[in-house]
Amino acid sequence: MVRWNELIPEDVGKKLTALDVDGIKWKNNLNALIEGIGKEWEISLEGVIEGGSEAFVVRCTSINGKKCILKIFIPQLEGNSVFVQQVEAYKIANGYGYAKLIKYDIEKKAMLLECLGLSMYELTYSPEEQIKTICSLLKETWITIDENYCLKPMKELIQWFRKFIINSWEKTGKPCDKKVIERAMLYLESRLISVNLYEPVLVHGDPHPGNILQTLNDDPVSFKFIDPDGIIGEPGYDLGVLMREWIDEFEDFPIEKAKERISLLFKETGIDIQSIWEWGFIQLVSTGLFLKLIEGTGLGDRMLTISSEWLSIQNIKQ
Repeated sequence: MVRWNELIPEDVGKKLTALDVDGIKWKNNLNALIEGIGKEWEISLEGVIEGGSEAFVVRCTSINGKKCILKIFIPQLEGNSVFVQQVEAYKIANGYGYAKLIKYDIEKKAMLLECLGLSMYELTYSPEEQIKTICSLLKETWITIDENYCLKPMKELIQWFRKFIINSWEKTGKPCDKKVIERAMLYLESRLISVNLYEPVLVHGDPHPGNILQTLNDDPVSFKFIDPDGIIGEPGYDLGVLMREWIDEFEDFPIEKAKERISLLFKETGIDIQSIWEWGFIQLVSTGLFLKLIEGTGLGDRMLTISSEWLSIQNIKQ
């Protein structure tokens, strides 16, 4: 029997460490869990896939010879997506613009997905080309939906951000100026006020380049999303995620490059610029604090430094 728990990728391992006792228990049970699912779903288990941080991912083949991906999610960690909401997003998309969901088990937090190709991180696209491709797919998948689905509503998400940012700032020893936190709170209040001013859509929630993969067949969409957070709300949220990526571009000229990024996102989607900016600031701060909780120092510090520079930007004009 393969000792799967000795093959856990580093980023998954960091989160298991943060989970303490629950992480140890999950790791100890992983071998039996994977082998059991393999038999139940009649799939041959082939090899571990690196890259994610919320699930243990295995390449496999179904009984009919079709390549697929098995994902076993770690216990819930604050800041990670909720399994049932991710499943719901996949079901709503039904394979269009998102990986096709083949099977899932809520209790075991396991899902079987269609096999896709390389992520955008692994391709030779420039940051601008990546942004344009991601925006194009987002526009295709921002479908209008009602609130009867098991998705996280925007009001609830905003409340979560409020608590998470303040609590994480205090837990990590207040690693950035209080003004950064106050600005994030101001923008969250602004987004809350705006909740009823737009038609809610299916929001991916984390559309970074590692979560958009090439398709392997003649599908009319050449890329598909994986790992949706399962949110119903405003599309500007997704674009805010793209404001926290490729941060190397921000370090020398944080203000100018931030405005250039916002202009590009607006040009590609037509989404309200202030929404993009506010969610971008919120995402940069919250992700920086999240990384501080997990890693201590490193990328999180860089994000928080840039967020301090961004304080000089208040309102963005089209």
